[in-house]
Amino acid sequence: MVEHLAADPSPRQATSHGGSVRTRKRLPAALAAIAVVVAGATTAFSGSASAAVKVSATAKASAFHLAGDTKGVTITSETDYPDGTALVSYSKNGEPYEASGPDGSIITFTPAKADSPSSNADIMALTMPSTVKAGGIKVRKLGSFGPASHGAASTAFAQRHGVSVPIASPNGLGDACVTPSGAGGYFCDYIQLVSDNGGGDWYVGDTLSASGTKILFIKGQISRTAPNQLVQWNPTNVSHPSSCTSQNFGVSVNGASISTSTQVCPDAFGPPVSPTISTYVMEWAKNCCTGANGGFAAVDIYHNPPGAPWGVNEAASSLAGN
Repeated sequence: MVEHLAADPSPRQATSHGGSVRTRKRLPAALAAIAVVVAGATTAFSGSASAAVKVSATAKASAFHLAGDTKGVTITSETDYPDGTALVSYSKNGEPYEASGPDGSIITFTPAKADSPSSNADIMALTMPSTVKAGGIKVRKLGSFGPASHGAASTAFAQRHGVSVPIASPNGLGDACVTPSGAGGYFCDYIQLVSDNGGGDWYVGDTLSASGTKILFIKGQISRTAPNQLVQWNPTNVSHPSSCTSQNFGVSVNGASISTSTQVCPDAFGPPVSPTISTYVMEWAKNCCTGANGGFAAVDIYHNPPGAPWGVNEAASSLAGN
């Protein structure tokens, strides 16, 4: 087993701080990458922030709102849970997509760029809700989402897709998952409060996981808008294991830490581009030709200053092999 622990960027000390399920078939909604955006701006799959998207009026009947290029997409089913989360299935020209997360998310479909190496694979992105402010204090609750548990929708998503979810933290803020198209697979993010410095000055962490079968690559991206700032991430560079090995990855700040583990297999594993102040990208990729089972796990920490939302944008793409 190989263990990685990123350095603590700050020497400061701080203290970390039932109902029925309703399933419904959705009528076709004019809905190519898919983004879920809540209470803030979304980002492209390049790392740069963009303006908030325009929400489609056709989406108001769903727990998730729709935006972007909606041509050829229908909502095939939706399950709304009592904890304020939803699991929604889509079809784009006969190809399935699925997303789970808090109510109020905005799903945006965007065609993959023609000049992208993954031009045959659509990108799916999901942005979770920002915090609700009450008297200037950040509220950690999403709907009736219990902070010590995973959302019911993401738990159902995990069971359906074989996702290994991290142990829920008492400081949990929420979680969400998406399925890239093409090769399929999944990309999930579990968010938690890592350190609370008081006065709304937070450090929040993401525990990321992704997997696919018979793929050439699977890529996932996490980003937040300014003034949030990425301060820790792990893995920190690309490795090229010759055989499958179990590896642990950890990050820490102000004496508090989060970690995750995964089995890393050939060929390339790690961030394909250098992280920016706002964005962290992870990828598992084959060198050539024949698809294989692959995926990744990673962790990061963002500084979330007073008055800033902690809602996150997550995006994923994958490409099938022979």
